[in-house]
Amino acid sequence: MAKGLTELTTLGPKTPINRTAKNVGLDATTTVYTGTGNDGAASSDTCANWDSSTAFGVFGSTALKQAWTDTGGAPVKCDITRRLYCFEE
Repeated sequence: MAKGLTELTTLGPKTPINRTAKNVGLDATTTVYTGTGNDGAASSDTCANWDSSTAFGVFGSTALKQAWTDTGGAPVKCDITRRLYCFEE
């Protein structure tokens, strides 16, 4: 995917992130909450720290490596269940 967090946030992933932690493939229409913008910087739109369905969050695409963190649209209400990308360096 990337050699580290810096490469991931500056260049993006080498391929779309379209598999679960258990290596199950995801449908191309799947979207994921990320809490970051396309530049890898933290967003304030994190569904109130992933604790509120009435707050707002940013989401990315599992099908597009250039839109993995943020699809470019306005933050959305967190009342839709989505997967969450979580990375540890």
